[in-house]
Amino acid sequence: MNGLGRARWLGRSLGPAHGVRRERGRVESRESRRLPVYAWRASALLSRAGSGSSLHLALRERLRDLEQVTATRALALCFLLGSTGCYDDSLYDELLAANDALSTETGTDSEASGATASASITITDGASSEDSGTDGQGATGSTTGDVSASGTGSGETEAPPTTSAGDDTPPAIVDLELTPETIKHNGSIAASITASDADGVRMKLDDGEALELDELGPGEFGGEILALTGLDNGEHTALFTPWRGDLVGAGVEATYTLDLPTPGSQIFWESGDTIGEGSVVALGVLPSGHIVELGTRKVNGSSRCYLRRRDQTGAWAPADLVEVLPGTSCEAVDLVVTAEGSIFVLVNREGNDGLRWWLGEASAWGGIVKNRGLGAKDEVAVKLAASASESVAVCGNVPTGESDEIDAAAWIFNKELPGEAWVWRYVLDPNFQHDFGETVADCAWDDERLVLVGEAIGLHKLGEPIRARLFILEYDTATNDEVWRIDTGGGPAQSGAVAVCIDRKGRHVVAGYTCGDACSPSGDLRVYDPDGGIISKIPLGSWISKEWGVHAMAWSPAGYTVVTSGGLAGSETAFTVRAFSQSSATPLWTFTRADAQAWHMAFALTLGPWGEVYAGGFGDTAFPAVAYVGG
Repeated sequence: MNGLGRARWLGRSLGPAHGVRRERGRVESRESRRLPVYAWRASALLSRAGSGSSLHLALRERLRDLEQVTATRALALCFLLGSTGCYDDSLYDELLAANDALSTETGTDSEASGATASASITITDGASSEDSGTDGQGATGSTTGDVSASGTGSGETEAPPTTSAGDDTPPAIVDLELTPETIKHNGSIAASITASDADGVRMKLDDGEALELDELGPGEFGGEILALTGLDNGEHTALFTPWRGDLVGAGVEATYTLDLPTPGSQIFWESGDTIGEGSVVALGVLPSGHIVELGTRKVNGSSRCYLRRRDQTGAWAPADLVEVLPGTSCEAVDLVVTAEGSIFVLVNREGNDGLRWWLGEASAWGGIVKNRGLGAKDEVAVKLAASASESVAVCGNVPTGESDEIDAAAWIFNKELPGEAWVWRYVLDPNFQHDFGETVADCAWDDERLVLVGEAIGLHKLGEPIRARLFILEYDTATNDEVWRIDTGGGPAQSGAVAVCIDRKGRHVVAGYTCGDACSPSGDLRVYDPDGGIISKIPLGSWISKEWGVHAMAWSPAGYTVVTSGGLAGSETAFTVRAFSQSSATPLWTFTRADAQAWHMAFALTLGPWGEVYAGGFGDTAFPAVAYVGG
């Protein structure tokens, strides 16, 4: 949720503005470069002393004396050397003493910090979409604050650096811009700061933690204010504070507004006979921002797998519909898009040797699809998971030929390498290796550890019937170590896990269910610490069967968990998407779609990089359905 407390750094450089020349460690005007050193310093002192004060008059008198003496010395020296444009700064120490006197009289504290500058902030409109980084949906105005340096005098000498050893000039914000000032869609607001005499600039959003901006160049700093959820809609304040060493300059405030779609609102919905009967089983977001869906549809009475690409408005063209394995009877299973944009497709294909899982990879949309893996007879593949290092896991089960019937399995495909098969079984007693059948429901990567969840079915306690219990299996690909965690009971007779994701703290968030021996499931959302202890357990409601429960789950960069499912008891026909925090059973927001006289189900879920929510399944009882939902 609180997307306001994070920043992403910009990588673009910012040029000089407002006629101010910038060099490393300082900002100075072109006029000040012409002042001799003593006159430049005296001019600064005069500007600090109040006009008409005794100190102001004394400084002016001293400056005239200095100019007369220095002019005489300079004239003699230049005459002897035959030089022009030279000067003498032997009386500079006297001006430093005057500066100390000025600081004492005016009560100035060079280390004053925390004060908010009184410089005005001006809101200007009319920036183009290209300039503001918007796509035409958000506001294109900017928030700017401008402070410029000035000076008077004569001569051609370079002014001394404003950031030098022993210099007590406080750092200051010279220029500030937020683009756009009002944002109407998930994304970011660019913060561009120019500061003088500063080593860095900190940004504090509302009452959040202060964040260090990135230095883009001498005196130039930048970052981004993330707009990730409509739960944060409204006006907010950003405070920018410059610093150098132990000195902290006055902060400058600017306001910005989040006006994102209402959480849980319908942004886009499509379901109907556009490509025939069928259902969406998985979704992904391409690097271009397009949404790609994987589904199964009926073609001349035969089952076919398809991919369809949509833009951010939901629109698609006939060329965006692609058949997977043309002419082959096929059932879609899952899809992932890697960080580099590769598309992995998992399907069950019918061949002369029976039904087998098949993994294909395309390096980009429209690219050639390569055959990466083919399952053996009776192997079952249920989910895909992609790691940050581009490793892709096919998770499922393999037959054992024993009383337990199946073991947990994963086929791991590292980049540009053949797949490797791994098989695991839960063993309660080492003397009995096949007491439990492990049904895998989902998997996810936690760094280089693969996490699988599902049901361990067997005799968990003597004197009890065979039952299903929730399991979590962690496999470390670096050490080949495996850790099993089994729900040991103490509550309802049976339990199971149906989905898993990893939150931003690396904790495992598991969607599960509990029920009696006659199973009418009640859903829950569990958060586990690294040692396997349950941090929180939140009820999700009841369903008429496990098939109506949670089908997909994802962690949002906005800081909450999103789940898709069938309708809860009492609204069984509804396509349902909900968002939960880790501390409350009340959803943060809910989206449902239930057209009259029709059944709906939400199977698929993916989130965009800015927390955009995309869900898929079926609607109108029999046709693929896709929803874009306000997050």
